Amino acid sequence: MRQKLKVPISRLFAGLIEIFVAELTRREASPSYQRQLEEEQERERIEAAQKERDEQEWLAREARAQQEWAEEQRRREETRQKEIETQRQIRADWERQKMTEQTAESSQVGKTPFVKVSRTAGAGYQ
Repeated sequence: MRQKLKVPISRLFAGLIEIFVAELTRREASPSYQRQLEEEQERERIEAAQKERDEQEWLAREARAQQEWAEEQRRREETRQKEIETQRQIRADWERQKMTEQTAESSQVGKTPFVKVSRTAGAGYQ
């Protein structure tokens, strides 16, 4: 069976809280605790500064990577345009050559080369 407490539970908790507060106050007042707090704060400042530097470095690397990517895309497009222009030039040269050949052939149409027939070769067929 449960025993009845002689002191109300709220008073027990209040007493425990008073003990914890007194201990905390004593520790906070001690020089070693103050030194520990200062060390923790300094460590937090250093970590925050390092995190900021890391983030700035990451942003700089990201910006460089994007710039390099854009430059590579520009070079690829430039190369592609040069290839297209080269192909156009090759085709134009080929078409010009073809036209020259056709012009030369058409100027020869109707003109038959003179063939000399020897009289002796033709005499056997009479």
